[in-house]
Amino acid sequence: METLTIKYNRRNIAVTKMLEAVMNMKGVERVYPENELSPEEMKDVEKSLNSGICEDITSLREYIKSQI
Repeated sequence: METLTIKYNRRNIAVTKMLEAVMNMKGVERVYPENELSPEEMKDVEKSLNSGICEDITSLREYIKSQI
């Protein structure tokens, strides 16, 4: 099973409804980081958040293209 961290504004109705739909699919479960992630996984999450690449999709696209 893969882990995905999503940070979103709960007031964004479209995103909230999409995530609710995903949560109803088989094989998907919600994990609250403070309860379930190991210290190593939390370090990875913090590293991703601190990288700044999560903030701007354009930067992410450019980074991915540069790695291909």
